Amino acid sequence: MSLAYALPRRLLGQSEHAIGQIVDAEVRGALRDIASWPERMANPAWSENIDEDLCPPPEVGGNGDDGGGGGAVKQESAAAQRERRNSLRRERYAAKTKEI
Repeated sequence: MSLAYALPRRLLGQSEHAIGQIVDAEVRGALRDIASWPERMANPAWSENIDEDLCPPPEVGGNGDDGGGGGAVKQESAAAQRERRNSLRRERYAAKTKEI
């Protein structure tokens, strides 16, 4: 998704032919990525395959406790948080479809 920031710099000072090749390669790469989405969505652990530099930074608790100091509140793992959010989304979606 950083294409909008990275692409203009790559195109700067290039000939029309080179720009066409760069844009063509980027569009084909994006389409290949989009084509793999159904497979990723079927695999519950697909997000673990994302490159580390593309992942958001770990979330820190609201009170500044990172969960590592032996505090009373235990930090949920990223996978547990993701599953809890997805479960809530599924429940909301099921409720919406029942209303219709």
